[in-house]
Amino acid sequence: MGEALERAHQDSKVKVIIITGAGRGFCSGGDRKMAADRFGKNPELVRRPHSHRPFYKAQHLFSILDRPVIAAVNGPAIGGGMDIALWADIRIASERATFGEFYINRGLVPDLGGLYLLPRVVGYPKAAELLLTGDVIDAKTSLQIGLVNRNLPSTGVSAGTLLTCQRRSALH
Repeated sequence: MGEALERAHQDSKVKVIIITGAGRGFCSGGDRKMAADRFGKNPELVRRPHSHRPFYKAQHLFSILDRPVIAAVNGPAIGGGMDIALWADIRIASERATFGEFYINRGLVPDLGGLYLLPRVVGYPKAAELLLTGDVIDAKTSLQIGLVNRNLPSTGVSAGTLLTCQRRSALH
């Protein structure tokens, strides 16, 4: 993702950046089996700052991009997936989308921006509830609390996102 964002950042022809998932999900978080295989054998790796370096590059690019980023959330956005969606300027969710800061259920801290971004998007009380319970919310609830800008039928997320991009591009 960092490399794709870097290319988009350097290409002046890119007016809008869309982030979406392939298949049925946006991003359901980290691969627990891979993490257990990798970190379980050497717990010291968990403490090393470079273990998430590829994600930090993407995080940095999100913060400096001078073009809008739209997250077309087409399914579960859990943990790191929710954090990625939070970096977007506009979030459009399909009716199948779910959101959750699941880290607490694993004894972890949201390290991809969730602690910083979520309170700024939905307000402190709702952010605290989501962060401290690990609850997963549906698309309807995400719209009600201001996490997403709009909900669309699952079949309309791509079309709705493209329409938003076209409207944005027409301004420039």
